[in-house]
Amino acid sequence: NAFDVSDSSVVCGVIDRKGEDNAVDNNFFPGNKIKQGLAFDNIFTDNDYRKYDYISIWINSPRSEDSKNTDFNQYWHGEMIKKCKQLNKIPLFYAYVIAFEARAKFNYQDCDVHPNNNLCVNGANFLRSHRDHIVSRYDHHAREIAKSLEDRNAHCIFLIEPDLWQYYGDKKQQGGTLSGSYMRSLYDDFARSIKKHLPNAKISWDLSAWIGYSGMSEWWAFFKSSPYVDFVHTSGGQGTAGSSEYKPRELKWSDFSRITGKKIIADCGYGIGGGSSDNCKHWTYNNKANRIRDGVVALTGAQGAKYNPPDLNRLSLN
Repeated sequence: NAFDVSDSSVVCGVIDRKGEDNAVDNNFFPGNKIKQGLAFDNIFTDNDYRKYDYISIWINSPRSEDSKNTDFNQYWHGEMIKKCKQLNKIPLFYAYVIAFEARAKFNYQDCDVHPNNNLCVNGANFLRSHRDHIVSRYDHHAREIAKSLEDRNAHCIFLIEPDLWQYYGDKKQQGGTLSGSYMRSLYDDFARSIKKHLPNAKISWDLSAWIGYSGMSEWWAFFKSSPYVDFVHTSGGQGTAGSSEYKPRELKWSDFSRITGKKIIADCGYGIGGGSSDNCKHWTYNNKANRIRDGVVALTGAQGAKYNPPDLNRLSLN
């Protein structure tokens, strides 16, 4: 199987399968071919994961049996890491720590889930009151991930805080928004907490396509000099694969790399509230080739990829 990159001689996150059609290249993320990832989910089998290069999971998520507990879960996060080690896949972590912690403590919801009891209204004040605690959650998860990987030098990727912009830019925030310099300092603290335990981790900065070119340029200016931005990423799973625009009347895919100078980790297969979406099927060979020209170097499929998968050809990034 040309997609099967399992090999017991290969360390998790460092894959070398030269000479195979469609196999991942030997350079670490992203290498010279597009990387394709799949969410850790009970609907997927080992045969599904073998077709992909990396496995993703969301950290700090409240447990189903204890909604106040956001600790590393050995029966969920630990099992994902076991799967990465077993199949020699790169682990990728969506760090939605602020939002999940606010949900666990105060039941604050995403802004598109509840009109008032949400992070666009209460998020900035939550951060003001719990900044040190949030940073400590990053430290906790990075430490436990390193333990589970049994290798602090392992390669992995952290996608920092989907919707990070809302604490800075949403004018509905009670008590006012947080400054760009505050958010930059917070982001760097998150990254340092990760790097303390996983020094080879790659860090990605979240994109907000709806804020316009000038808005994105202004927001990015606070982070441009950070040493902790290796990639930028989309979140929400609803980017339009077949259009130059991320969504209608929003920024273009190419704007993301043009503004930041960074390559893009895209996503598909889920939507509002994490519900399944069939939109991975729109990541066809041609659409994927066009988005690579716009700066996309990786695509993460969520649960919707089970029955509507993206094209899996490992197209060249050159």
